[in-house]
Amino acid sequence: MSTRRDIQGAGVRLATYTQGDPARPPLVLMHGYPDTHATWDEVAARLERDFFVIRYDVRGAGASERPQRVRDYAMAELSADLDAVLATYAPGRRVHLVGHDWGGIQLWDPVCAEGAADRFASFTTLSGPCLDHIGAGLRGRVLQDLTASWRQIRASWYVAFFQIPGFAAALWRSQGARYVENFERTEGVAAEKLAPTLIEDGVDGIRLYRANMPLRLARPRVRRTAVPVRQIVPRDDAYVTPVLADMTTSDEVASLDRVEVEGGHWIHRRAPDAIAELIREHAFLH
Repeated sequence: MSTRRDIQGAGVRLATYTQGDPARPPLVLMHGYPDTHATWDEVAARLERDFFVIRYDVRGAGASERPQRVRDYAMAELSADLDAVLATYAPGRRVHLVGHDWGGIQLWDPVCAEGAADRFASFTTLSGPCLDHIGAGLRGRVLQDLTASWRQIRASWYVAFFQIPGFAAALWRSQGARYVENFERTEGVAAEKLAPTLIEDGVDGIRLYRANMPLRLARPRVRRTAVPVRQIVPRDDAYVTPVLADMTTSDEVASLDRVEVEGGHWIHRRAPDAIAELIREHAFLH
């Protein structure tokens, strides 16, 4: 059972949720799009005996505040929110980071920041690639492996449409019910496990794509880290194909571990035991 507390992030109110003994190693579970902290419910319940589990609804999702300007969803703002959460729950302590989808994407920024290895003991990312690594790697990869690249391009069709003001919001409001039906059918997860704020989260979270993807993919930065990284790569992910994990190499990550698993994008909800064990194993190694 988690305890909710609202704290002040980088100019926004964040709904945070913690469980487990605060004396145990702190571990952050970061959700993706269009989810909330609840996407990790089953995994968190399996990790709380070993860790102090920290979750929060990112800005624009769940019970947290929803800025209306696109620039308020830039990576710098997301990293500042994480800083506020860690200052509240794990001041001065090294933390294990775990992210799914956009949760993983946004965590690459603090993980690649100067001095990151002094703050973070490990990073496990599930279907959450680094945008800068993608931007740098896609150009060469498209020429090297046309089949794999074309599969990812088809999987990412929605990203381009999310850049059109008003389009994605209208799509969510008109097709949200169909999304829920498709989620049950393709992911094998009951619809009642989805957040009641799903449509609102889908609309507001579009700003994550608009604030970050065009710049990072067009002008990628060199991003390296000494933090040990584990990539969990679902083979049947309909949104983030394995080719994107290939963009991160040992040139960027000194200690890089990749584990491929059978399943789709939300494998952590369908197989929480397996995903919790992969997280626990990696954290215990570091």
